[in-house]
Amino acid sequence: MDYDVQVDPHQVDEVLVNAVCAKDLTWSLARVDICESVSNGVNIKPDDQIMPDWSVANSVLSEHVVKQKRVAFLPVLPYPVTQYDIDYTAMKNFQKVLQYLKQPKLPMTCDEGVYHTAREIQLIRHNEFQDIILCMGTFHMAKVELGCLGIFLTGSGAETILVESGVFGVNVVQSVITGKKLHQIAERNAITEGGNAEVRMG
Repeated sequence: MDYDVQVDPHQVDEVLVNAVCAKDLTWSLARVDICESVSNGVNIKPDDQIMPDWSVANSVLSEHVVKQKRVAFLPVLPYPVTQYDIDYTAMKNFQKVLQYLKQPKLPMTCDEGVYHTAREIQLIRHNEFQDIILCMGTFHMAKVELGCLGIFLTGSGAETILVESGVFGVNVVQSVITGKKLHQIAERNAITEGGNAEVRMG
């Protein structure tokens, strides 16, 4: 279906931009102490600063009213997070926070181990935890993805390249391949890519 865009979605409000620039310039000049006692005539860090920092000044000068945020904290559970009853209790606590915030859904970010347990609980008790959205943290997502890439490289000769290059030892190369040593995976990828490039050029 054809449609026309009536308004440019990337259009910049010049009046708003000028107002923001003027406010920022006013704050910068108000923070400066112009006196003759300083060698260059301007002291950018006076000892008796009476102008507040930018965030405070902006909140005072701004006409936009920001609603007060409600923050809730979960109680600390001093038990291993890999146990089903602990994860279940944490998910129930998240639901209490959800009721307090009056939201229909609430994301719950986990690491690999907690995600596995919490997802199993959610599958078993689907009707009970429909309002909880399980997510895996970006660090652990990258770790899993690089681990899958390492499994794909297993048996391809990548281990030999990494050992023969002298970067990794025989006892370490397998953990690097499987993605367990995340800080060394970038070097692994660079070396294997360089080896692949030489094979293609040869």
